[in-house]
Amino acid sequence: MQTSSLSEASYDGRATSQPLTRNHHVRLPDFAAWYRDLVSGNEQMLDSESACWLVSLIVHVVLLITLGVVTAAQQGRDGSALIVVPLLEDESEPEIVELAFDLSVTDESLQDVGSVSLGTVEVAAALPTGDSVDMPVLNDMGQISTEFSGMEVTLQELASNDNAGFVKDLVGISGAVVNAHGDTGSVDRITAEILAKLESGNVLIAWLMDASESLRPRREQIINHFTRVYDELDKLAEEPGDALLTSVGAFGAGLDVMTSKPTADRDAIQAAVRNIKAEDTGVENVFSAVHATAAEYAKYVRAGRQVMIIVVTDESGNDVEELDKALAMLERHRMTVHVIGPVAPFAQEEITVKWTDPETNETHNLPVDAGPETAYIEQAALNVWHRGPGAAPRSSGFGPYGLTRLTHESGGMYLLHDDGRIPGPSFEVDQLLRYRPDYVADGSYKKLADEHPLRMAVLRTAQATNQYLTEPLPRTLLAAGIQFEIRPTKKKLHEIAEILDRGLGVLQSAEGVRNEETSPRWLAHFDLLKGRLLANKVRCYSYAKLLDEMYDEPKEPEDGTKNAWQATSCPDPEAAERDLPPAERDDAQSARQHLERVVQDHSKTPWAAIANDELQFALCFHWQEAFMEPPEGVALPWDKKPWSELTEAQKEAKVAFEKKKEAAKIRKAKTPDKKRVPPKL
Repeated sequence: MQTSSLSEASYDGRATSQPLTRNHHVRLPDFAAWYRDLVSGNEQMLDSESACWLVSLIVHVVLLITLGVVTAAQQGRDGSALIVVPLLEDESEPEIVELAFDLSVTDESLQDVGSVSLGTVEVAAALPTGDSVDMPVLNDMGQISTEFSGMEVTLQELASNDNAGFVKDLVGISGAVVNAHGDTGSVDRITAEILAKLESGNVLIAWLMDASESLRPRREQIINHFTRVYDELDKLAEEPGDALLTSVGAFGAGLDVMTSKPTADRDAIQAAVRNIKAEDTGVENVFSAVHATAAEYAKYVRAGRQVMIIVVTDESGNDVEELDKALAMLERHRMTVHVIGPVAPFAQEEITVKWTDPETNETHNLPVDAGPETAYIEQAALNVWHRGPGAAPRSSGFGPYGLTRLTHESGGMYLLHDDGRIPGPSFEVDQLLRYRPDYVADGSYKKLADEHPLRMAVLRTAQATNQYLTEPLPRTLLAAGIQFEIRPTKKKLHEIAEILDRGLGVLQSAEGVRNEETSPRWLAHFDLLKGRLLANKVRCYSYAKLLDEMYDEPKEPEDGTKNAWQATSCPDPEAAERDLPPAERDDAQSARQHLERVVQDHSKTPWAAIANDELQFALCFHWQEAFMEPPEGVALPWDKKPWSELTEAQKEAKVAFEKKKEAAKIRKAKTPDKKRVPPKL
């Protein structure tokens, strides 16, 4: 098999990755493969003999663990020394990987814009040969644990549960992503973990809370609900004690410790949360905060106390380069991190959140770092058309890569908090287990891509399209002087066509090894990406044809209230596609086949949702009369005649437009002279 190196020059000459240290993995027994089949719904595996074998295995494993816990607890009470084998630390230098692919568009290829060429661009599609390496087993579930800590379920209940219920309960095991359905459910799930740990010794909980103003209501709600842990302890203990201690920290650009020392005083804990001062820097250095907290409380671990760090945030963090450093500290001191965090957007780093200025009542769309769900962007946004697919973010169904990997490798849980900021459908975690991202360090990620040409092709194409096709293409052109507007639009369209063709060339080079890829995630990536590139190539051809026709014979809108032309979906898409030239007609058919395969093979996933959007958005355009506010000095349609000669429609349009302009003046008058700068969320 041919392999390719990810260590190529980036587009702008800068490294596009951060240095991360080597990841540690454990090879799983054959049970892991059986379990993955069970999770993925392979009913052939669920015969009566297998079910009995499973129940027997669970019963014996739980009994062994119970005996082990009881023995360990007894040893602790007797004062006997417990032998702890420390984890080996990796002292090697971190491996730096540059994930970049050269699919640049040259200036020479854009010189001729008289007519848009949409022919196939020759691409050096063969992937360079690299050394193949043996990789550790990366299973779909991550860590498969036999600990049922925090789950009040008896052996009889386990034996009587059907398979679906059994799998649903196992989603909450350590290292997993869990949809706890809100902050209250997240705290309940963590409370169960805390109470289970208290069975084997004293515990210190270190809360790390995002200091942004937007999180203030959630911070107080969470900590108020958390006091139920102390209520439970009061019921169990004969007298108050320090079995459970709590500290509170607030992070932004730095870390503020709100409690002078860990305490069991619930009033002091609640006061510490209320005293968190909101930061407006927009910087969340969460991984540095985790590292500092773990280093500070290592002395409690040495004193025999179990330490759990709980992060509460609504962003992905701005210092992911500190992730491996934090993981090394957590591993050294055997600390666990749980995160109550956001759902990451699918294949995007940012989302926009609407914020209304309380003084001016102006609404702003502010950027928020919430993703991506993977180490690198693995799918194209393709924000080419104003109303086309890709303009709005989609939910990935997972948490941001850095925070999720933090919990995954420390043995904690990532508790999803879906606050509705990402539009469109949401997805259940248990339906996406087969599509779990690779929570590995850069070096391991690189090796996986090196071994799988299809993945390399997807990564190269995704990076190129996301770098060059981020700006929407204007589809509404002012009728006055439209020929001058067509020229730059045709040039931009030509650039888009070049990038699409180059990406398709790279994907085509991996078509022959598609059947060798076993990951559902990467198969979905490949088919969706190829279908979308083909569909957008056809749209480019259709729009180019409209531009040529309007350039050769400019027209004025017949409707007296319209002053522009908009390229919009054809009224009869099937007829329009039949009129396409043979090459474009074949591309349209191939695009539909790839997109329909995604919908069928990967239902109830983000890939299927995006593919369905592409199928609903027409491949061919036609001109439709429209209205757009012209530049200063350009007459409006109703300005060309006196009021008495205007039609009723023109009079209504003029009145509505003037009211809109007046409202804008009033809003501007209310704005202070000094321009207000929106906060950074």
